[in-house]
Amino acid sequence: MARKKKKAEAARIAQTQAASSKAQGDPLAHDHSTTKKPGCQADNPVLAPSTDVRTIEELEGRIAAAARAAIMHTHEQLTETREHVAEARLQREGKLRALQGDIEGLEKALADLEPRSAALQQQARAFLQGDELQEMLKQLHLAFSKKQLDLESELDSKRMALAVLQADNEARSEEEDLELQLLADQLRSFEALAPQIARHVSLELAAEENALRAIELAREGKLDEAKEALELARAGCVGADLLARAEAAVGAAAHRAEVRAFIARIEAVDPTYRHAIERLKGLELMAEEEGLRSEVSRFLEEKKKLALKAAEERERELSRRWAAARRQAKLWAEFGEPRAGAALVYGPGKIEVWVPNGSGWTLREVHALVKEGVWTKRTPRQRINCRELPSKNFYIAAEPIATAGEAAN
Repeated sequence: MARKKKKAEAARIAQTQAASSKAQGDPLAHDHSTTKKPGCQADNPVLAPSTDVRTIEELEGRIAAAARAAIMHTHEQLTETREHVAEARLQREGKLRALQGDIEGLEKALADLEPRSAALQQQARAFLQGDELQEMLKQLHLAFSKKQLDLESELDSKRMALAVLQADNEARSEEEDLELQLLADQLRSFEALAPQIARHVSLELAAEENALRAIELAREGKLDEAKEALELARAGCVGADLLARAEAAVGAAAHRAEVRAFIARIEAVDPTYRHAIERLKGLELMAEEEGLRSEVSRFLEEKKKLALKAAEERERELSRRWAAARRQAKLWAEFGEPRAGAALVYGPGKIEVWVPNGSGWTLREVHALVKEGVWTKRTPRQRINCRELPSKNFYIAAEPIATAGEAAN
């Protein structure tokens, strides 16, 4: 290839020099060019109007088409060359491995000769005697010597063949690397001259790969990466059937992501929360509007059951605390505790003690239920007054009942 380029370049230079010498060797032509009058028409040529003049846009289009064809062709050449190089290298590496295996086998066989010879000689000395023994030892020596020479000869031949094959492999690899480098440089130069066209060609060539990658990423649940690959496939004008498959896969992955996100919202609702049921009803309406009802209904129902169970437990606990407060307030009122004439206003697990102050009532202390039969007392830090007591849920502490001894005094 390099020799052909050099010959072509030399021929071009020779033609240029011949044309130059011919022009210089024509004195008449030179004289005519120097003696023409200033007003001669040849000095001021005027282009005749042509009806075949193209617009700038048409010329740009033709250049763009040529650039696209050149870039596409270079891409194809580079791809084909890479595939050819990879296949050729694989074949050469296979031959090298096979030859190296043969050499290792010969080396092992050569190394086994001496212990094998020693073993046979030992057996011969054990089972043979006299002339028969001497003849056997002689024959063993000759046989093993010949075998050693044959193996060494074959081993030398294989090693030489391996050296030649390795040298050839290195030379071919260098040629292949150079060929790939030239094609890559040519492609980069084209891309630098027409970057937008080069990008479109790259997208077109990778369109099918990007579509398949979008499908695979969608199956793996990598939605963002799948969407990006799908956009690249669209930009590369992938085939309609493959594009439809990719869009369907990404759409299904997006729907699954929406379902997972909605289920996460359902799971985030605390069933013991006071307004959990209302929150779940709101999510149910949202799922209906977004078309996710069928996928999330099971999770909604399970969470509703937990919320209803928690609400029932909360109601039972509230009733128990109401009953405990009412029972305790009534008991204190009957015995005039904690102070006679005080109003014992009770609520769920709480009893407030209000005492009259002439114009209304003053909160004196608050009792809270800790557990069954155990109450804690807290005194307000600031004075709290009210004019009227609630219309229900309170008792007035009675005067203490005097004992027989106190009555006699």
